[in-house]
Amino acid sequence: MPRRRRMSIPAAVAAAATVTALLGAPPGALALTSFAWEIADRGAVTALDVTSTFHTEIINTGTVSDTYTVSLVADLPTTWLTTMCDVSLCYPPFITTLQYTVAPGDTLYIGVNLTPMLEMGAGTSTVTVASLVAPALDRTTVFTVLTAGPQVLVVGAGATGQAQPVVDAVTAGGRTCVLWDRQVAGRLAAAELGNFPAVIWDGADEPDVLDAIDRAALAAYVAGGGRLLAAGADLVGGLVDPSSPFHDPEAAGWFATVLGTAWVGPAAAATEVSGLPGDPIAAGLVLAIDGNGVNAAPDVLAAQGGVPCLAFAGGQTAGVRRQAADSRTLCLGFGCAGFDPAGDRELFLGAALDWLLGNVTATGVPAAGRRLSAAPNPFNPRTRISFETRSRTAGSLAVFDLRGRRVRTLFDGALGAGAIEIDWDGRDDNGRPLPGGTYVAHLALAGEPAAKLKLTLAQ
Repeated sequence: MPRRRRMSIPAAVAAAATVTALLGAPPGALALTSFAWEIADRGAVTALDVTSTFHTEIINTGTVSDTYTVSLVADLPTTWLTTMCDVSLCYPPFITTLQYTVAPGDTLYIGVNLTPMLEMGAGTSTVTVASLVAPALDRTTVFTVLTAGPQVLVVGAGATGQAQPVVDAVTAGGRTCVLWDRQVAGRLAAAELGNFPAVIWDGADEPDVLDAIDRAALAAYVAGGGRLLAAGADLVGGLVDPSSPFHDPEAAGWFATVLGTAWVGPAAAATEVSGLPGDPIAAGLVLAIDGNGVNAAPDVLAAQGGVPCLAFAGGQTAGVRRQAADSRTLCLGFGCAGFDPAGDRELFLGAALDWLLGNVTATGVPAAGRRLSAAPNPFNPRTRISFETRSRTAGSLAVFDLRGRRVRTLFDGALGAGAIEIDWDGRDDNGRPLPGGTYVAHLALAGEPAAKLKLTLAQ
């Protein structure tokens, strides 16, 4: 399949947009209405209760004065706050529309504040700037904040929305997960990546989603002990293939050093992969990869410092894993969203994350955290929490509110091997009904990492 030429995120962090219109004017003169909007950054990863401020400047590049309407639409967890500021004042959250008249050549500063409070997750503030003189002139930008804390960060490096099945699969497997849309929110620095124990970089079918700045950040993340799954049907070939319009002569060395892999060529019409015998991630698995409209032309890989773990139906290498002293990586020559059906996607990603995070036992049975679930969820008045144990063990299951306070201990003692089910009736330890909202189930089993699951008690 021919590679599609698509604009990448600019190499510079700053972004500018200019919109222009010609207006009616006296004979011999043209009135030019235009503005540029310079944006320093569009996304951040931060801790709870830390405000991220996104600095922007609106410049009247036209020949006439103009009035700009600046409006904000928030999509946030209910406890988060977002506000707009100008050079003199930060406005309260309920003020979501501002107007300013700006002379030709002058600059208007607009800051966007976004503060995550009480609840981990993701939120966006969408800001639109529109000209009153020429209403057809407008520009919209989305500002994104994620909180540190989830176990897995999924970077959707392909088209918007293509990585959502990956997020859904990770979440269904019992791990906390958050999505970063690279096309919307921009790049992530190594320090921001370092807030997450594991990162899944999913490029779907796109060939230009891992530029030099991204690669430097990911290399630093892995060198610092990070666990990285990098996947995409043209992720490696798009940069390593000399005939690719996105060829980067530095990329081959990066893939070998960081991911232990090399590019061989395209895997024509590949629709299935299987795990290699004895592999700790995928042994015994046979999985379709042609779901969700991705993986039209996957990459055939080769181990170059890593170990093959997956093969296409023809025997060519489809996945390579690499383990160093403090880090683990997994590179796939296809996008994770292509695993089909959804249950297989959950199965593979759960096994991959178990290995990446050092959470695989000799028997190959995944830790309980991957199987922690609740149904119904949301619920009212009762939900059933389920998990599995490998053998007789000691454990506890408790419920916490978003302030970190233990509100109910559901179990604390000895557990038998196999499937366990424990009901929660939405009450605290004193038998009092709890208010509707979000709670977190915390499962601790002897000798295993703790597992957490978000529960929603409906009003």
